[in-house]
Amino acid sequence: MKILQDTKNLNIETFSIVTLGKFDGFHLGHQALFQKMFELKKKTGYPIILFTFSVSPRTHIKGEPPQFLLSNPERESWLAKNWN
Repeated sequence: MKILQDTKNLNIETFSIVTLGKFDGFHLGHQALFQKMFELKKKTGYPIILFTFSVSPRTHIKGEPPQFLLSNPERESWLAKNWN
């Protein structure tokens, strides 16, 4: 699984399974999404790309103040290691 947080490193050269989200936790909805991604990966062989935000999209779109984030580099590292 490749984890991206900005478009500077966005270089997708093949068909891929891409999911987009803030991932401020790892609740049942996120788990179901990950399960579906890995089912698709098994079926197609396409790599998985997780595009996440360090700041809530609401901050950029609506100008809302930044929210406390539950996700962090350690969690993202764990996701990359445990959900491949």
